[in-house]
Amino acid sequence: MANKRISKSKRALILGLLVEGNTINGICRVLSVGKVSVLRFLNECGEACEDWHNRHFRGIDISSLQLDEQWAYCGKHKERMNREEKLNNPEMGDIWLWAGIDPKSKAIISWRTGKRDARTAKSLANDLANRVDGDVQIDTDQLKAYVPAIRRAFGDRASHAQVVKQFRNSLKPDPM
Repeated sequence: MANKRISKSKRALILGLLVEGNTINGICRVLSVGKVSVLRFLNECGEACEDWHNRHFRGIDISSLQLDEQWAYCGKHKERMNREEKLNNPEMGDIWLWAGIDPKSKAIISWRTGKRDARTAKSLANDLANRVDGDVQIDTDQLKAYVPAIRRAFGDRASHAQVVKQFRNSLKPDPM
């Protein structure tokens, strides 16, 4: 990290305060640091972490993977965007964090951000196949995009199961 504008001790404080849930604007006020400098530092940290992950998470020998997605939005909820905004800003609206997790160690083997579509499923599956050695059991939800993506990326090295979750009201007694 080449960012020398913020002292090493303040950089450590910035990361610590973010982990504790403080806002970027709040951190800037408390530490008397410019927002652009903080954002530049965080970007450099992210790049360094991604570089480390890409070098060390290769040739992994695990027996199972769990794949899942988490919804968020970027800029504005998709439902609140008009047609013109959707056409002019395809990166805005719904965004999904996709993750491939080792259920034993809880390590995130690979991740992607993108739409909840076949393209992002394929990207995640291909990256996972390049990181994991040997045969693996892969558990996903019922998103249809996972089936061809896993089959193409892993071939015969993966067994794929779709987990079906059934929710019920736990306050009502079970009929016997």
